[in-house]
Amino acid sequence: MKLLSSFLFCFLYISTNIFSQSDFREEYQKAITAYESGDYHTFMKGLEASNSLRPNHRVILYNLAVAYIKNDMPEEALSILEYRASFYAVPDFDEDEDFKPIRNRKEYKGLIETIEKRNKTISSSTLLFEFEEKGFHTEGFAVHPKSETIFISDVRCGLINTISIDGTENENFMDLKKEGFWGAFGMKIDPIDSNILWVTTSVLPQFCEYNEEIDGSAAVLKIDITKKEILQSYTTEGDHIFGDLTISESGDVFITDSNEPVIYILKKGSKNIESYLSSEKFFNLQGLDLGKNGYLYVSDYIMGILKIDLSDRSVQQLLESNNQLLRGTDGMYFANNSLILLQNGTSPFKVSRISIDKNGNAIPNTLAIIDSNAPFLNEPTLGAVFNNKLYFVANSPWSYYDVDNKPMLNEWPVLQIRTASVD
Repeated sequence: MKLLSSFLFCFLYISTNIFSQSDFREEYQKAITAYESGDYHTFMKGLEASNSLRPNHRVILYNLAVAYIKNDMPEEALSILEYRASFYAVPDFDEDEDFKPIRNRKEYKGLIETIEKRNKTISSSTLLFEFEEKGFHTEGFAVHPKSETIFISDVRCGLINTISIDGTENENFMDLKKEGFWGAFGMKIDPIDSNILWVTTSVLPQFCEYNEEIDGSAAVLKIDITKKEILQSYTTEGDHIFGDLTISESGDVFITDSNEPVIYILKKGSKNIESYLSSEKFFNLQGLDLGKNGYLYVSDYIMGILKIDLSDRSVQQLLESNNQLLRGTDGMYFANNSLILLQNGTSPFKVSRISIDKNGNAIPNTLAIIDSNAPFLNEPTLGAVFNNKLYFVANSPWSYYDVDNKPMLNEWPVLQIRTASVD
C-alpha cells in the first residue's frame, strides 16, 4: 500500500485564500484516519468531500481511486485515474498493491498506454537565444511593436532587462527594487501608446529582500519607456499577488490576483484599482487575455481556462466537459482565433493551442500540442505573441531555490527563450 498523504501543491503562487484549506484538510485527515482504521466507506466519503472542496489535486484523486477500489467500485476507480492522467500523466499507481484488483482489466492496460502516449516528446518551437545571468528569475515578457526589443522581468529582485530580438544585446532597463517596489511579474506594452510599459509587481518569499512586513505588497506600474521613469503606481488595500495583466483597446487594464482570487480593473484615466470580478469558480488566477467580441479569458491554475462575458460578467468553463485538459496554464495569449497556453501545472509540461470560434467558444477537438515533455521545457511561464510568433520563457527557474527560498546559484540554469509559429 502506497497511500499518498502529502500535500504538494503544484501551482506557482500558493494562496491561503483560494479555497477553504482548513475545511478540505479536515475532510482529508478524516479520510486518512478512516483508512487506517479500516473504515473504507468513511474513507471514500471524506475524499469525495475533499475533492469537492479542492478539485483536481493529484494526491486527492489518487487516494479517491483507492477508496473506490476498497468499496468495490472498480469502474469509478478507473474513471478517476483516467481523469487524473489527462493532466497528470504519471503511472505512479502502477506498483501500488491497492490497485491490484483492477490491474488486469483492459481499461487499466489502456490507461497505461495512454499515459505513455501523453509522455511522448513533441518539439515544434525553436531556440531564439539563451539568457545566462545568475539569479535572474525570468517571468514576464513583452515585445515592443516598433523597436522589436524584448522586455524580460525578474521575480527575484525586480529587474527588468531589454534584449534585442536576436539576443545579442542585453542591458538593464530598470531596477524596481531601487524604486521602492518588489519582484517584477507580468508586463504589457500599451496598445494605445507604445511608449508605455505596464508591469505588475508583487512580493513572494523568493524576493531577494523579503521580510514579513512587506508580505502581500503589490502594485501595477505605468512606465515611460523612453525616459525609463515610473509615471504612476497603482495599489489597493489588502494583501495581493498581482501576477499578470492585459489591456483593452480602450485602455482599461485587467489584473489577476493570485492571492484572493479576484480580477481587478484599472479603468483608463482612473487613479484607483477596483475589484472587477470575483466568482466561486475562481481558485488560483494566473494569465489572462482579451479575445474578440467582448470576451476575457483567464487561466485558473486549478480549474482550467474560464471565459468571461464582459457584457454581464458571467463566467463559464471554456471546455465544459474537459476543462481539466487546460488546467495548470500560466501564460495565455489570444492570437489568430486561438488561445496559446503555457502549461506548467501539468505533467508533462506543455505549450498548447486551442481554436476559438466567432462566439468566443472553444472549438471541440482542436487542442493541439506545440511542445511537450521536451528536455528544454522545464517550467514555461509567460511570453508574448508578436508578428504571428509566440515568444516565451521555456525554463523559468522556480525549482532552483532551497527550502529557505534562497537561490541555488551554483545550479542556476541557462535560460532559454524560444519561439513558435502561431499563424
